[in-house]
Amino acid sequence: MNKTQKISLFNLIAASVGLLLTVAYLIPGTAGLPRFLTSCAALIVCSFILAARVCLIIIQKEGERHYDERDKLIAQRATFVGFVTLFFVIFSACLISFLIVGPGGSISIGSVLNIFLMGALSLFFAESLAIQIQYGWGAKEKNRE
Repeated sequence: MNKTQKISLFNLIAASVGLLLTVAYLIPGTAGLPRFLTSCAALIVCSFILAARVCLIIIQKEGERHYDERDKLIAQRATFVGFVTLFFVIFSACLISFLIVGPGGSISIGSVLNIFLMGALSLFFAESLAIQIQYGWGAKEKNRE
């Protein structure tokens, strides 16, 4: 497993937890969890994912080659899949909330912010899943060629 696979596996697990927390926030009365705590926990998970991305970019050994053409192509495809998923989630959440509330209604700002948080976490989840699938779910270094 290379560095990108390890970080994407971490992002996949963390984004799954974060998505469960944001869905628990949006569904009223879920398991007696206070909405504020679930929102804060999802925000903390999102911060951990961003910290892992910073570690991927900044912390590299001197002279270490991180990407070749194949890795760059995998990263581009995964980013595309992530942004398509982000668009789908935001569009679906806005459409569902419009259909439930109607044109004259309103929803709380906390719900809107959690919709955007859910969109960001879905981007991380889809991108990490695409990276894992393209590399072959933890394939050994010998399969990398």
